[in-house]
Amino acid sequence: MLGIVLAVIIFGLIILIHEFGHYIVGKLSGCSVSKFSIGCGPKLAAFKRKETEYQISWIPLIGGYVRMPGMEGESAELTKEEAEDIKKYNLKTFEEIKTWQKFMVFIGGVGMQILTAILLLSIVIAVMGKPLNKLYIASIGEDSPAHAAGLKPADIILKVDNKSINSVDDLLNYLEDKDKIQVEVNYKRGNEYLTTGVIPVYNSEYKKVVMGVNIVPTLYFNKEDMSWKDYAFGGIIFTGKLSAMMLEGIWMLISGELPLKESAMGPIGIVAITKDIIQTGFLNVIMFFVLININLAYINLMPFPALDGGHIVFLAIEKMFRIKIGTKVKEKIIIVGFSLLILLILYITFNDVSRLYRIHKSKNEVSISEKVIDIEK
Repeated sequence: MLGIVLAVIIFGLIILIHEFGHYIVGKLSGCSVSKFSIGCGPKLAAFKRKETEYQISWIPLIGGYVRMPGMEGESAELTKEEAEDIKKYNLKTFEEIKTWQKFMVFIGGVGMQILTAILLLSIVIAVMGKPLNKLYIASIGEDSPAHAAGLKPADIILKVDNKSINSVDDLLNYLEDKDKIQVEVNYKRGNEYLTTGVIPVYNSEYKKVVMGVNIVPTLYFNKEDMSWKDYAFGGIIFTGKLSAMMLEGIWMLISGELPLKESAMGPIGIVAITKDIIQTGFLNVIMFFVLININLAYINLMPFPALDGGHIVFLAIEKMFRIKIGTKVKEKIIIVGFSLLILLILYITFNDVSRLYRIHKSKNEVSISEKVIDIEK
């Protein structure tokens, strides 16, 4: 239940941040923003300041929206109250603001999400240290050099011969000419920082000099050797690296390099893993929020009708070809795009349910097998 609540809060905050981006840019552009809603569904409570009605709806924390009179996808006709407020406060409809301002409104939601990621990651780096890719030992081979040296699963390799190791390739490259030559491994076990000597050997199967460990790259924060640049620009740099990873993943899904059925995760899948993430600590919850936030930001920029990227494409076509696409035409395209988006979400959700069912079934089979073994004993 806690996983569901946290997942709803995470999605709700991300949507709220996104909509606030549209809202603030619209305000700065002199555009009328007639409504800013937290939540969806019927109105629960509301108050009005200038032309904007701020409201909380009956279904909070799962969404929100901003209404700007004249924006495509919404009712193009102004209500009597909206028309009066626009005249009273000397505002403009969305159609009346300049093209570059419209572009900034559409990109404002994503921009606010990226700024939020930068802010959160800057705080994390200031408190925890700069992010480094370190090597988490998932398992160790029996009679391997690592086993003989006392390394254990869940240890994190930090340095080899006082050289920072940030990837599996880094480790293999460094060990390339170290066959049967002892190297000093600095590692972390729980809260302890330890050192041991490992004598790697050449493995004929892999044709590599190895220590006999199965490694998973993991994120590690370290306050050693922090410079003012890390404090000032660490959040920006880290957000950039995560953005590059997200964009690469999205491209691999589009190109078919990653199968959509197994790789994409919807709300149900996120709820399922949120339950596990809660148990790993507050830092991982923050990182999870940042990753989902960045991922959804770039998905929203895809040139697809009903997403912000689709609105930007409409805007670009009108500007480049000096034409005006009819409101009705845009609305029909957006409806089709939204329908396809819903179908995609349903498909991903179905895959989430199927995946979780398979996992649950396999766990039950393991449990039954263990009971049978106990009975036989």
